[in-house]
Amino acid sequence: MWATVAYAAAAWRHDIDRPRERVGEIDNHGDWAASDATLLLYAAGVPAEQGTAIEGDR
Repeated sequence: MWATVAYAAAAWRHDIDRPRERVGEIDNHGDWAASDATLLLYAAGVPAEQGTAIEGDR
């Protein structure tokens, strides 16, 4: 179940962060999306071993 939630969160953040990359606020919307989604999952109480599956590189 957490894998589905993780990928949904990453996809949602991916769409949100793409415009931020276009205007120069961030460097790589994919990395930011993965990192932001991971933080959201941890805040929601997702076990660490499940959240690390989508970590970005920022």
